[in-house]
Amino acid sequence: MKKLLLALPLIAGASWAGTTLYSGAQTQPAYNRLLEQLNDSNLFVVKSIEYEAGFTSSTAVTEVRLNDEDDSDTKFYLQHKISHSPVSMVPENARFGAANIVTTLVTDKFDDEETKAILESFEGGEPFVMNTDVAMDGATTSEITVNKFKRVNEGIDFTSDGATINLATTAEGAIKGDGKLHDITVVEEGANSMSMSGSTIDFAYEKINELYLDVDFDMNVDKVRVTNPELSERPLFELQNAFYEIEQKLDND
Repeated sequence: MKKLLLALPLIAGASWAGTTLYSGAQTQPAYNRLLEQLNDSNLFVVKSIEYEAGFTSSTAVTEVRLNDEDDSDTKFYLQHKISHSPVSMVPENARFGAANIVTTLVTDKFDDEETKAILESFEGGEPFVMNTDVAMDGATTSEITVNKFKRVNEGIDFTSDGATINLATTAEGAIKGDGKLHDITVVEEGANSMSMSGSTIDFAYEKINELYLDVDFDMNVDKVRVTNPELSERPLFELQNAFYEIEQKLDND
């Protein structure tokens, strides 16, 4: 279950990539095609649980399960609120496009007490919110906000100021984006403390064929610091200005 929670931002980001028009009568067929594309990826098993169409807005619920999970209870659900009016003049979301989708986790589907406690540790009890605008040509822009998190468990105090991830996709499915992981601190009572700050990512990938991807991924971390006040005022470990990069370029041969 913890692995699923860690995968939520990734699944949320991928859940509307490479879609076509969501306006009018095309909304539900496009949603169904999206589920087929995700299942073809062999990363997840996804299926529509319910879909309720309206004149200017629709709602959908998607079940998501990792392929390597045999336990049918190890799954979660995403709620999608789809506004498919071509023009929105709401001040906080003025736009012209095919659709706007707000995606959140359905939190009341979890029965495991530990999972419930983890979810309640997010600010507002909501792990993330993804807001996606779909253009008339099928391109998308999304902002994923991972909410602040604070949990004390077995003498370990874990605090995160959240994260923000921006995604842009083309109708053909190419994705690029960036993100910022805000400050994280882990304090163990009577032992070491760890803090990480200033983490950013930039990424882009494009599918070549059924098997290969062109990938660019950069990650920067301003500072990672491990301390133990009982031993010394100096840090046990400190890493500054760390940089990690992946570049993969492939051809059809």
